[in-house]
Amino acid sequence: MKQMSRLEVAATIGACSGAHLRETRPIAKEAGMVRGLKLKLFAALLLRAMAQEQVEVGAEAVSPRHPSVARRLGLQPDSPELAIGERYLQEQGYIRPIAPSEEGGPFVITEVGWEDLGYQHSAEGWRKRPWWRRMLGV
Repeated sequence: MKQMSRLEVAATIGACSGAHLRETRPIAKEAGMVRGLKLKLFAALLLRAMAQEQVEVGAEAVSPRHPSVARRLGLQPDSPELAIGERYLQEQGYIRPIAPSEEGGPFVITEVGWEDLGYQHSAEGWRKRPWWRRMLGV
């Protein structure tokens, strides 16, 4: 059996562990994953800002492009990021427009949206679930 040097052993271990696969992965795929993650994180912040505005104002619906919602995120109401976030939240079923034909109009946060924010529906309305229930998924 041939004796291998430490360098050869390290190279063999690296090859077996898939280290070389990481280097050959297309950069475009990684960039797409990062963009997707950023979109999801921004959409979560937008949904939270919409919920905060809805609770403070006491309205049934709120627009993601409302000046108060945009201000919470440090953006202008006509910012393209808000339109992109709005479209993502709508496609994922987190918000639903009141008037389907109205662009940028008021939206209702759906049951899925409230649950994703950590609320549960009760007889009194939407209440924040206790932290331990959210953590354990109960």
